[in-house]
Amino acid sequence: MNLSAQSRSYFCRRQNLLFWGLAFLASVHFALTYTNQDALQWPYDYYDYSVGKVEYPYRSRVLMAWVFRAGIHLLHAHFQHDQRYVRGPVFFAQSAAIIVSLLVTLWAVRRSIENFLGAETPFRWLSFLVFYMAFYNCLLIGELRVASPYDLPSLAFFAVALLAILQRNRLLYYPVFLIGTFNRETTLFLPAFFLLAQLRSDLPLLRALGRIRFAVLLETVAQCMAWELIRMLCDHLVGKGALRPHEELRLNLHYLTTAPHWITLLSVFGFAWVPFWIYFRQIPSVYLRRCSLLIVPWLAIMVMVGDLLELRIHLEWVPYFVLCLTLVLSRYVRFAPEPARLDAAENAAPLL
Repeated sequence: MNLSAQSRSYFCRRQNLLFWGLAFLASVHFALTYTNQDALQWPYDYYDYSVGKVEYPYRSRVLMAWVFRAGIHLLHAHFQHDQRYVRGPVFFAQSAAIIVSLLVTLWAVRRSIENFLGAETPFRWLSFLVFYMAFYNCLLIGELRVASPYDLPSLAFFAVALLAILQRNRLLYYPVFLIGTFNRETTLFLPAFFLLAQLRSDLPLLRALGRIRFAVLLETVAQCMAWELIRMLCDHLVGKGALRPHEELRLNLHYLTTAPHWITLLSVFGFAWVPFWIYFRQIPSVYLRRCSLLIVPWLAIMVMVGDLLELRIHLEWVPYFVLCLTLVLSRYVRFAPEPARLDAAENAAPLL
């Protein structure tokens, strides 16, 4: 059916209104569940966290502590102190941060999909898989369900950073990278995503690495140095503590070798990793396929310093998995984009 330009514009506006209306409702629904202390455990008091009086490394993730402090300052005159069944300034600050984080993530994932498939692609609706995977990683866990204030903001930072890398947009990438490092240490992986985007896609990985420009290597090293300086500043602000990697490693090895825990471990991303690996070779972007190599060091680090039953520690990968699965599906549905569109996106000029 051929629509006039006016009718098409009207249809697009209505569709966008529906999209963002549903996105807002889904974000509010997620926030209300995530802030419910009967549904999730809080590993520490958020008032103590806001002033840096919790264990290390939690207190070194200072961004949300600043947000909570601002919320307490602005709202303390209007609401009671947060208690188990009393919603106070911290509840409203956290809820607002969650809703904004999810909406920003959805926007970034949608734009990333459009970057490959076109602005009017119906596949942009698959960006709602963000909620599906986030629910599984944060809420639909049969064993250890723990909430932390910086999880959802970290998801948003990674989603926007991936979009900035795909669009070759340094002006967007660097603020996200720098601010996100105050939120959680996992932004250390963003320079690796950045570096892989600079490689030629028409060469094997090792040859492409051999031909990378020295200026790109220098810039990547500078990003790592900036990350280290920010983390040192965070430690200075709240006091550096000691990590206990041997305890986490022992616990995680127990989880990995005990069958009753396997169903929880395998449910990460709502089991979406299964079709991801089955159809991995069908991902049309060489860059995205190469990014999968970073999963190995990610898991190695998380086995050492994280709790694998807390699936929330993998939230940063949700935008990547949603984008990859969307591109795979686009190859099997008849209104998929022309291959030339994907070629153009893949062979775009290096970052300026």
